[in-house]
Amino acid sequence: MLDDTLDLSASLDPGLNIHPLCFNSGQLKIMHLNTQSMVSTFNELLLTVNSYPLDIAALRETWLRDQPQLLDYVSIPGFVTEFRNREGIRGGGVGVYIKENINYRRRRDIEYAHPELEHLWKKRLIKVPGRNKYGRALVGVIYNSERMLSPSDWLNSLENLLGYLTVCWDGMLMLTGDINIDVLRPSDHLAQRYQGILDMFELTQIVKRPTRTTKTFKT
Repeated sequence: MLDDTLDLSASLDPGLNIHPLCFNSGQLKIMHLNTQSMVSTFNELLLTVNSYPLDIAALRETWLRDQPQLLDYVSIPGFVTEFRNREGIRGGGVGVYIKENINYRRRRDIEYAHPELEHLWKKRLIKVPGRNKYGRALVGVIYNSERMLSPSDWLNSLENLLGYLTVCWDGMLMLTGDINIDVLRPSDHLAQRYQGILDMFELTQIVKRPTRTTKTFKT
């Protein structure tokens, strides 16, 4: 789910969810991945991050805990890490790697405003002349786990979250993650509700191809 001012780069590997976010001063290259246990797949993740000129790598299903040794193991030189790990429930978790030269601030106030959702937000400031909304980007990663909320309740919370953002943010918005809704079935009521929420907040679904080998498209 991306703001409609964004652009895609045809030169990137189509097998990865990597999208450059365009600013007046250049591009911010962002990738989203499902890690399914960062500890067991860390070598593959490290290879991927080092193989592409990324600024931000957004992650879901990190399966991490707030343990210093664990978090140190998954650190990558040249990147700052931010994680939001589950407490008392197995699996899940979201996180990001952010290039060290990027000026950003984590927006915990957004996370605290909707604690029922599994999400994490960063505000990035871009040096551009004058006061321009395209010089600021709010980047989030979100994971819809059926273990946490019912699909209907989750969509209600997503709508409330985006409504909150329209009040507290007026720059560019990019939301990465796993919505777990099959939008290749447009007659499905969940897909219709999800698309209605995107339309309401003038957001555009960028990923257009199936993301499962079963030929379903769960965003």
